[in-house]
Amino acid sequence: MYLFLQGSCEETTSLSTNQMNFDDLCRTIDEQSEFITLFSKSYSAEECRRTIYGTYHFTYEFREGGIGICDNPSSRLISCPDPGTPFEAVNERFRMKYGYCKYLTSSFDADQLNQCLGSWSTPDGNIITAIANERVGSERWYDKFRCMLSRKDQPQWFAKSLFAECSSLSSPTDGPEKVIITPIIPEEPIASCFFPSNLTGQWINTANVNARVLINATHIHEIAKVNNRGWLRETYYVCQQTSRSQYLVKAVTKGECFSYYICFDFKDRHHNILRYRKSKSFMSNLYKLFPNRDPFYEVCSWTSFGNDANWKYQAFVLDPPAPIECPFTGMWTFKQVGQPNSLIQTRIRGGITPRPRDHGWYITCDPQYVVSQWTICGDQTKSMFADREYCRQLDPYGTPIGVYEQPDYIYQCAGYWREDSRSMMVTYDRDDPYNNFKCWVYERRDLTSITLSRSAGSACGFNQTSESYKAEDGADLTITLTEAERIHDDCPIRYDDG
Repeated sequence: MYLFLQGSCEETTSLSTNQMNFDDLCRTIDEQSEFITLFSKSYSAEECRRTIYGTYHFTYEFREGGIGICDNPSSRLISCPDPGTPFEAVNERFRMKYGYCKYLTSSFDADQLNQCLGSWSTPDGNIITAIANERVGSERWYDKFRCMLSRKDQPQWFAKSLFAECSSLSSPTDGPEKVIITPIIPEEPIASCFFPSNLTGQWINTANVNARVLINATHIHEIAKVNNRGWLRETYYVCQQTSRSQYLVKAVTKGECFSYYICFDFKDRHHNILRYRKSKSFMSNLYKLFPNRDPFYEVCSWTSFGNDANWKYQAFVLDPPAPIECPFTGMWTFKQVGQPNSLIQTRIRGGITPRPRDHGWYITCDPQYVVSQWTICGDQTKSMFADREYCRQLDPYGTPIGVYEQPDYIYQCAGYWREDSRSMMVTYDRDDPYNNFKCWVYERRDLTSITLSRSAGSACGFNQTSESYKAEDGADLTITLTEAERIHDDCPIRYDDG
């Protein structure tokens, strides 16, 4: 590829020397003009992954010759390595199989095999790729070479030129040919076993940035956001073989090229928690080439799960979870240490008032009785109530004057267990706009105190302990609870380490 800008053809000479001045001549080039593109006839293919990779269905529309979008189910765009060919390691070409639409005169049946010649980025973020159609003869150079325009922030759209020029492309949605791609699965595996019935339902995968997981009798469907623009990555795990607690599945992902074998090792469901381990992935094509190899024996062997000494089970959490009894109860005062934006603050849940007592109608509380209170009491032992500024002052009749106060945070208990000598708990906060689920490591230090560490995300960190609050440990807050039950509170302590 060779790109250049061309100035005017006027002769520019100096009045004193009567010779051409190249500096003045180059100033006639308009930097805003369009580049002229030259394609080398003796080209060599380049890697296509930067422009496009995967398996897609596509619709196409031409600017001229018939207005309308052709959406034929058989239209396929495949940009994948070819096993058994020189293109096995890298994909230097991609295939576009056009399907015909009955009522569009501009549609057609064609099977193009395009080689990537190179790509470059423009200052405004567009990615331009030069391609060559292998199925067009060398006597038609102007029709053999094309240009594509795409963007990283708009991966589902791109525009193509009809001839060997790039100047007709303005944006991914503005060009002689506009294409919209939709990721599809490379194959449809057939299930040959069943998952336990108590695994079915809708879950949240706390180990994959709150990916949504749907499980039925034979399939696990995981939907995850890949970035903040909302693009989704959908993976299907289809049950193939089972033995004891291990399940061999075939994994296919929309927009990927190949299917893989993966092994899940599930623990028994406990409360709203489903813990599991996941093995490394193995390409399923290998077992088609060597039918005597047993995928279950290799994929579900313990060596396939890695040899990291700090491994732990990941967790699916039922969404939404059914409330369960919290692992400990009691009335406590608390002190907190953590990141400034993660501390428990006074607020009105669902409102915008930061401090309810400021200029409000609430009864004024003596500052010496204002404490941070944490309660799991009475008939509400399925949730933890945190109040940053609670008034413990009593009236002359022994009744709390803060009886109408509302807690700042309500953490609904979803499940707890013990792993690696650490007690862990998952809670659900419906008022949290980002992470509804939090993982806690808790520990009873003595008869009257408990320490808690809250995770920064939805999963507990590998090194998180009950005193962790730093990001390197995967935590953002640690809380120390001290018993503060009064005589008539009727809020006894109960503790379960999981």
